[in-house]
Amino acid sequence: MALVEALILLVFVSTAGAATKDTAPHPCAILSNLSACSSYIYGNPKSTVPPSGYCCNNLTFILHTRPLCLCKVVQSDSYLVQNRAVDLPRSCNVTTPPVSLCPRETSSGHETT
Repeated sequence: MALVEALILLVFVSTAGAATKDTAPHPCAILSNLSACSSYIYGNPKSTVPPSGYCCNNLTFILHTRPLCLCKVVQSDSYLVQNRAVDLPRSCNVTTPPVSLCPRETSSGHETT
């Protein structure tokens, strides 16, 4: 599954049932910006070519504006977590907070800390 498709699916699943009168986009729709990283994530795992500056800038932007959205990616059972996506922050020289700071989702879908 392509990164963009996986992220769109993840955003759709995380927002299902959250429809309101307001038609504002879901705050985690910003994850689509990570599509700029797909060539790095799905490229040759033995490659030493770093992710593009555009990719790293998008990651940094998400980290500074919507860091909890990155929690949704890390906590998913998605294939994304099992490949180079987990190395992306290090490869971009970006420091991320520990995953332990992410709120946990309960079986009802609500977040707890």
